[in-house]
Amino acid sequence: MQLLPDLAAPEKEDELLFKYGWVVSVNPLGQMLFGPVLGWAGNKLGSVRAVNLFCCALYICGNVLYSILSVFLEDARYPMLLVARFMVGVSSANIAPLRAYLAGATYESERTFHMSIAAGAQSLGFVAGPIIQVI
Repeated sequence: MQLLPDLAAPEKEDELLFKYGWVVSVNPLGQMLFGPVLGWAGNKLGSVRAVNLFCCALYICGNVLYSILSVFLEDARYPMLLVARFMVGVSSANIAPLRAYLAGATYESERTFHMSIAAGAQSLGFVAGPIIQVI
């Protein structure tokens, strides 16, 4: 079952590319828009724990919504796909308050080491995640 079966014709290639562009770009758009909001919320609450719990719940909801797209009517699948990707992007914006917490929780002499460990773990996830998915 195709997600967008009506776009299989070659004359609709531009429409398909336009929709695919939105599917790809809506995730980083959510991350870009909500990074400052989540950072502000973490500062206002005085702790990043609540922000991270919210982001974890939103990440789960976005991925569950993504996994059940076939349940929706065909006309509603594309908008729900965009919503699911946006939710995952918003939940990925928790990296801003996490790095702020890491910077505040470490001594200046060890900050570079711990920030590089966090960045390395994130990069490892980007590389290892698709490999694990294939296996």
